[in-house]
Amino acid sequence: MRNFPKISIVTVTYNCVDTVEQTICNVLKQTYPNIEYIVIDGASTDGTKEVIEKYADKIAYWISEPDKGIYDAMNKGIKVATGEWILFRNSGDYFIKQSTVEDVFEWYEDHGEEIITGGMREFEHNGYFDSFPHATSSEKYWDKARFPHPATFIRCQVQKQNLYPEDLKIAGDFYFFCKMMIQGCRSVCYPHVIALFDGETGVSTKNRQQSFKEILYVIQLFGASPEDLRNLKKKYRRACWLCVLLKYIKKNRMLNRLYRKVKYPNWTSMPLEQILSQI
Repeated sequence: MRNFPKISIVTVTYNCVDTVEQTICNVLKQTYPNIEYIVIDGASTDGTKEVIEKYADKIAYWISEPDKGIYDAMNKGIKVATGEWILFRNSGDYFIKQSTVEDVFEWYEDHGEEIITGGMREFEHNGYFDSFPHATSSEKYWDKARFPHPATFIRCQVQKQNLYPEDLKIAGDFYFFCKMMIQGCRSVCYPHVIALFDGETGVSTKNRQQSFKEILYVIQLFGASPEDLRNLKKKYRRACWLCVLLKYIKKNRMLNRLYRKVKYPNWTSMPLEQILSQI
């Protein structure tokens, strides 16, 4: 007889009325038979709370109350979760298809891993590309900790023992995955896309400087050497110059097309409405 471990899916929201309903419906349409759906709202004032209330009878647990930020809200979801595995499906992100959770756990053979990760489809207003976590020969824990959070299931017991640091605003998940790598956490990669992710308006995308400061803080906290920090700062400066250059490239249709062809060989041009209609 097939086993269906309980999967806790947590959606964290705050003033997300434009995307929250589509995210909720995307979760509720999952064909997997043992999902516990949790929604944590930060006392939204734009109509998000009213949207959540429409689906209250289909949600295992939900609250709408002030919080101290995204990681405080995520920790609230972790504390009430009762599943064997937990995944965050925050407002504006989606499962790639209705059978995704079922497909992952039909494929997965439990050998005690703490993390199941998979591919992510990152979309913008005019197209998307797919990416997958890849094995690295680097011994640096921060290189091994590059898991795509929206496409990663975490063993719930492990997650409850390792809550997200609430003093961070962007890199709390990076902190968690670094800690897991240092502790020798085992992971397995599902060979297909799990999540559809907004790569244009996400918090870390819009706040690259703050994100990098927090990443440096995290690796310094875990004992990175001064040389490692210097190398990462150099890498960040190069990335900043590239971002400035990209602003000009994206204004030129031909140069933008050439850049994407080189940077993302699997880039697919498609209007956003068509991308979202496929989930």
